[in-house]
Amino acid sequence: MPLLKHSDAIRCLAAPLFAILGTACLATSPGVNLNAAEQTDIEPTGKQISLSRSIEPSFHIEPVVHRFRGRRGEVIPFSFEIKSNGQFRNVTVRAVSLRQDETGVIQHDDKITPSPSVRFTSPKRFQLQPGEQTQIEGEVTVPFHKTNYVSFGILVHDNDPISDTPNASHAEAKTRASNHLVTQYVLRVDIETGAQVMADMNQLHFDHGELVAKNGVPYIHAFLTNPTDNTLECEVQAQLSADDSTTTRPIRLNMPSRSELDDDSRYLVRIMPHSRLRLEGMVDGSLPVGDYSLNVQLSDRHRSVVQATFPTRVDSNGFRGLSVPIPTNSDDVLIEPAQMELGRVSDADPVTAAQFHNRGSER
Repeated sequence: MPLLKHSDAIRCLAAPLFAILGTACLATSPGVNLNAAEQTDIEPTGKQISLSRSIEPSFHIEPVVHRFRGRRGEVIPFSFEIKSNGQFRNVTVRAVSLRQDETGVIQHDDKITPSPSVRFTSPKRFQLQPGEQTQIEGEVTVPFHKTNYVSFGILVHDNDPISDTPNASHAEAKTRASNHLVTQYVLRVDIETGAQVMADMNQLHFDHGELVAKNGVPYIHAFLTNPTDNTLECEVQAQLSADDSTTTRPIRLNMPSRSELDDDSRYLVRIMPHSRLRLEGMVDGSLPVGDYSLNVQLSDRHRSVVQATFPTRVDSNGFRGLSVPIPTNSDDVLIEPAQMELGRVSDADPVTAAQFHNRGSER
């Protein structure tokens, strides 16, 4: 099988992590300028203290994710470009295991021994000079066990020690506060093998499904669990069915971490071993009061694999976002739209149509 390489800096799945040791942490995408400044006046003893902050990564790495296609047992080389941001740094590189949180974001996990399939051909410890650009290189061996997808993690860490020695240039009379920031990137090498693992797919299951309000609009939440040792890819869609056999249009669900993508790739669900994902999707259109069945369906290449049904109820005031666009005259009759702008001026419609929906059994 020919080697197909695709590099992609996935927006949320593998963001570099800048951590304030012992205090807090924040995540950001590579290339984002985090320079900021603020000033605070504190006068408990008549003194004025000005605080300023400037947060910027010590180095940049591109890409954050490599994606390859290969056969089981194949050895695939990889290379990441690391560039100093104008500071001298000691850098450490090591293989790590990965874990996935409920939103789909992938992070490193030091509690699990990393895969021996990752081997570095460049130094795992090196000095990065100001303005220097170099390569982090290595190779991965595709596991022999049958899986359609595997992901390897690499942690690149700013290894400079914290200094407790105050800067002698500061005047003794001034009050000082500082934080030591550590730059670290969680990189990934993802490999597709093309192998079908239906036995693992059949073990995926939905343990909960619900209808929730988000900004006043109904959203479906479905929780998918992967009890297997393999990473699996699939698509999930949901549908609401009322007691009178009325059903909504199928709603494609996505991981929250991919919600900002603007193409069909946002609906790719990639669930790592022993992980639980929260999948979500907005319900489009009217949603009358009543009892519903929430059906969620997992498919692999348009073939249905796993299904589950959960009961849910829509209350009269459950979704305030629907109260303006779709008024309710009674429990059974709905009219949309509720607001119309007609006229002969620019941006106004000269004619519009109103739709009446009778959800009841009477005329």
